Amino acid sequence: MGLLLVPLCYLTVWELVKSTTAAFITGMMLVCETGTLVLSQYILLDPPLLFFIMAATYCTARFINCRDEPFDLEWWYWLTLSGMFIGCSFSVKWVGLFIIALVGLTTVKDLWDLMGDLRLSVAQIQKHFLARAVCLIIWPILLYFSVFCFHFLVLSHSGNGDGFFSSEFQSTLVGNDLYDQKVPEYVAYGSVITLKNRRGGGGLLHSHTHLYPEDLGEYQQQQITAYTHKDDNNKWLVKKTNSHAPLPGANSSIEDVEFIRNGDQIVLEHVMTKRNLHAHHQKAPMTPTHYQVTGYGENGVGDANDIWVVEILGSSGSGNHGDQVRTVTSVLKLRHLNLGCYLHSHSTQLPKWGWEQLEVTCNPQASDRNNLWNVEGNVHDLCEFPWKPVLPYSSKDLRDEIKLK
Repeated sequence: MGLLLVPLCYLTVWELVKSTTAAFITGMMLVCETGTLVLSQYILLDPPLLFFIMAATYCTARFINCRDEPFDLEWWYWLTLSGMFIGCSFSVKWVGLFIIALVGLTTVKDLWDLMGDLRLSVAQIQKHFLARAVCLIIWPILLYFSVFCFHFLVLSHSGNGDGFFSSEFQSTLVGNDLYDQKVPEYVAYGSVITLKNRRGGGGLLHSHTHLYPEDLGEYQQQQITAYTHKDDNNKWLVKKTNSHAPLPGANSSIEDVEFIRNGDQIVLEHVMTKRNLHAHHQKAPMTPTHYQVTGYGENGVGDANDIWVVEILGSSGSGNHGDQVRTVTSVLKLRHLNLGCYLHSHSTQLPKWGWEQLEVTCNPQASDRNNLWNVEGNVHDLCEFPWKPVLPYSSKDLRDEIKLK
């Protein structure tokens, strides 16, 4: 596509100034432009982006030159093509939206000139405005969403980047762990779960045997991070606050299962290292306004700073007291019982000592949307009992398209 930039550049200049010399010089300048040459050698998004921007500019120039014969076939042709290439531009990258500024200002000036033309009636001016609104606003937006609909139809299988997306979206990808699977509908004490941060690109709550560096404070405890890939170190056992309370096992009956409800106090034990999810009065390593979250204890036995309160927001709105935590669909927050802060993750990466994974903190700001989590995986020894299964979810909507960008 980089090769096509030169003739488009030549034709655009010729349409604007009607000078072969100016068009030739401009085309040669582009041929000798090192940045464009380098970009065109590689499989990147920039060459198609530049092509669509240049094509939109050329079509707009041709449309301007058709102003003396409004609403004829050629006028509609170039106006429609302008809108099509605008839609293609920001379908490649949102940076392509800048072409709207050029075309938009040109259109505003054109309409201003038409409003000053006393030969035109109000109805004719309204017709001009409506034509431009349909072709330069509605048509590009429809094209943009059509590209994503096609994208979702073609790329419907699981891949390495699944963890970047929401649990609901992953459940629609063929080959994903959540696709067409029946899992327990509710989370119970004794369940082994994975927790997914609901921020776009959010990771799974994760821990490993590595400790925080000594220079971060007096507590050199186990690291807690968010990790965007599926891993056994993402698994957490849900326990009661009484560490000696027995959990239902494979030999128990379904009546022994106690489900997690809104307002319950729980402890999360990291399955691989047997340390509890913990927070204390120490600054987080990368976000000093937040508290540090660590893995603490031995063989699942810790202290009072391991207790978290479940707050369910529901799929929309606030949850009611006593509501049960559902797999995938329940939106929840975990509030630290002693500190009053909320389990939080964001896009900030830890340094090399944290394997450049995402930082997890305890955030004093309750309203922060990065405090939101959902249960993605849910396994229980009693899952073969006939409790109601969860069916595949559907989440291919506007939110997923925004996250995909």
